[in-house]
Amino acid sequence: MLQAGDNLDPLLKRPFSILDYDDELLYFLFKKKGKGTIYLSRINKGDVITLLGPLGNGWPAPQGEFIVIAGGIGIVPLMLLLKQHRNKAILFYGAKNENELLMLEEASKLVKEIYISTDDGSKGTRGLITEIFNDFLVSNSSCKDLTIYCCGSPPMLKAFSKLIREHNLSCYASVEEYMACGVGACLGCVVKVINEADSEGFHYKTVCKDGPIFNLKEIIWDQVF
Repeated sequence: MLQAGDNLDPLLKRPFSILDYDDELLYFLFKKKGKGTIYLSRINKGDVITLLGPLGNGWPAPQGEFIVIAGGIGIVPLMLLLKQHRNKAILFYGAKNENELLMLEEASKLVKEIYISTDDGSKGTRGLITEIFNDFLVSNSSCKDLTIYCCGSPPMLKAFSKLIREHNLSCYASVEEYMACGVGACLGCVVKVINEADSEGFHYKTVCKDGPIFNLKEIIWDQVF
């Protein structure tokens, strides 16, 4: 959780994934969407940033080859996974247009294969990345045994969860939600997940503490968005 400066406007920190790190530095990549990210984009060397973290869980380690699916800036929390397991992943990367395919050159050097799509056809195949992946599965049935790691917008993950269930695939997803405290105390970022042990068949988990990585099959999407 990051916040620029020491003022109270905006009051809350903003949640980010770590893009990369070395012995002395943490690297973040974010999109300017509101007041908090605009303030962060204006900081200069020597300015103060308040940081709370690391928070939440991480990706389960892949065993052998694996599949990565990213939508737009959703590539960010997947870059370290690709870096730590070089040339083991088949990457499916989609965005609205070519300009929103971030870190494309860097990611392409870390993977075994890469499939690209854009909504407007400005780069790669024209269409949704979920459609491209579905076509891939039809002609590569052996890949159904590979674990999938994905991150993207809530509508993308919701659509992708349906495909996962149809093909009975193993998939972990980094879930986006608005966050306040970052430690699970305020319960402002809960998602509804399947829990067969509960009499109602579900319970709630916090994205900031229990997540942000979830088994995609566990999430009850029609109650979240």
